[in-house]
Amino acid sequence: LGVVKNLAGQFEKFEKNTQADALASLASTSDPDLKRIIPVEFIEHPIIDVDEPETLMTIVEGDPDNNGETDCNQPAEMDIDDNTEYGCDKDWLEPIRLYLADGETPTDKWAA
Repeated sequence: LGVVKNLAGQFEKFEKNTQADALASLASTSDPDLKRIIPVEFIEHPIIDVDEPETLMTIVEGDPDNNGETDCNQPAEMDIDDNTEYGCDKDWLEPIRLYLADGETPTDKWAA
């Protein structure tokens, strides 16, 4: 407890959250005759500013024989680079690569 108080003293701003404290004490009481009323507050808008996520779009070049239309039911072919970087040549990665590229799962169910 002393360590926590020491660390709490190092924060620039430290506020007591009376609602959270009240809820914690309400939950920890074991008096069955106590009326358990928990206030619920609705927050309509976030208090902090959150940037909207960027929209990502994947453009797939179509086969010239099908007039640019792609078959959404078929998985897209992946180009696999044989040059390894960042230690990606580890043996344990090969089954993962095979699954991602071809959907191939290991025959040993425990290895899967």
